[in-house]
Amino acid sequence: MAVKDVYPINRDPSPVLGSQHAQALIHLDRLRGNLAAVRGALRPGTRVFAVVKADAYGFGLPVIAPELSRAGIDGFVVSSADEGLALRRLGLTEEVMVLGPFLEADVAVMIAGNLSPTLSSMDQLQWVEREALRQGVRARVHIRVDLGLGGQGLDPGYVLPLLSKLCAQPCLEWASIFVQQVGAYRADLALMNHESSDFHALLQRIKDAGFELPLVHSLSSPGVSMAQQSATDGAVRIGSLLYGLRMVDAAPAGIRPVMEIRAKVLDVRMLEAGTAFSYEAGFNSAQRLKVANISIGFGMAGFLSMSSNPCVLVRGVRLPVLGRAFMNNLLADASELPYLERGDDAVVLGAQGELEITAEDIALACQIRPTVVPLLSQGLARHYVGAWDADHVHRGFPVACPTLRT
Repeated sequence: MAVKDVYPINRDPSPVLGSQHAQALIHLDRLRGNLAAVRGALRPGTRVFAVVKADAYGFGLPVIAPELSRAGIDGFVVSSADEGLALRRLGLTEEVMVLGPFLEADVAVMIAGNLSPTLSSMDQLQWVEREALRQGVRARVHIRVDLGLGGQGLDPGYVLPLLSKLCAQPCLEWASIFVQQVGAYRADLALMNHESSDFHALLQRIKDAGFELPLVHSLSSPGVSMAQQSATDGAVRIGSLLYGLRMVDAAPAGIRPVMEIRAKVLDVRMLEAGTAFSYEAGFNSAQRLKVANISIGFGMAGFLSMSSNPCVLVRGVRLPVLGRAFMNNLLADASELPYLERGDDAVVLGAQGELEITAEDIALACQIRPTVVPLLSQGLARHYVGAWDADHVHRGFPVACPTLRT
C-alpha cells in the first residue's frame, strides 16, 4: 500500500472528515512553527535533533519526518534500528541516532544503514568496531551517560576506559556525548542543576584525560522549556515540543498543538432514567437524558478507556461522556443542548468555539503523560493539512537508497 494512501495530505486547511466519521487532523504548518519556536529559544547555531520514535509519537513517521527534513532539521533520534531504516527508506539523509539499547544482531543493519548507535556498554563498542571493520566503513557512535535513569546509559566510571578504546580505533568516530536529565521531567530545577553539575564535572575529567570533546547535549523538550541552554551544549533532542505537547507547564513562546481529534454524532435519542450506559455495573442514568452517540471509542484512541471524567465538545458545549467509552463509539450527555442532529462535529482533542480540550487536560484526567495521547490506533485515520507540497510525499519506499551501505 502506498504511503500517500495511508497518510493522505489535503491542501485545503479546513477539516475534512468526508466518509471517515472519526479522524486525527494533523497541522504540518504548526509542526514547522514549533520547530521555529524551539530554534528561537536556543543559541544561534544549536543543532536540533527531532525525536521521531514510535511512529513520530503517533503522528505518522512517513509524513512527519520528510516535513521536518524540508524544514531543515539537523538530525533524527529513533529508538531502534528498524525505525532508523524506515527513515532511510524514505530517502532521508540526515544523521539518525539510535537511542535505545541494542543487541549484537542489530549492529550489521545499523552500520549498513548509516545509522549512529548509542553506546552504553563496553561490549556494544566491541560489536560496532567488529562490524565497521567487516563492512570497511567508519561508524559514528554516541555515548549516553547514566546519571540515574534506571541504568539507561554508561556508568560514568566506565566513560574514560571506553573512550581509550574508542578513540584508538580508526573505524570509529565519536559523534557526541549526552545525558537524559530526570529533573526536567519532574520540573525540578534543583535536580536539573545537580545533574548538570555532575555532567560538567565528567566532561572536565574527559578533557583533563586528553580527549577532545565532540558534540555535547543534555536537554530534551522539558529541559528546553525549563532551563537555559548550557554553554557546553551544541545540540538538543526535541520530541514532545515539536508536536505541541507540554511535558511541564512551561514552553517556548509560539508552541501550538499539532493534532486535533474529531468525530461525528451518529445518533441522538432520549433515554429514560435507569438506562445502562456501559458494560460495567453501576453506570446508569438517574434521570431522563438526551444522549449523543459519537463515532469514536477506545479502539481508536486508547486514552478514552482511562479517563475518570472524559468529555467532548459539541456545538461549543462541553458534554460529559456517559459511562465508559466502547471500542468504536461513546455516549455523551447532550441534555443541555437545545438542538443537536446527526452529523454534528464532536471534538475529542482540540478547540471548538471558545472551549478547548488539550492533550495536557486528557493526560491529567487519565494520569498518563501527554505523549501517550497521540499514540492512536491505525483504525483512526490521520488527515494532514498545511504541507508545503503534498506532491513531494513519497508514494512508497524506494527499492534502494544511496545512504544505505552494502
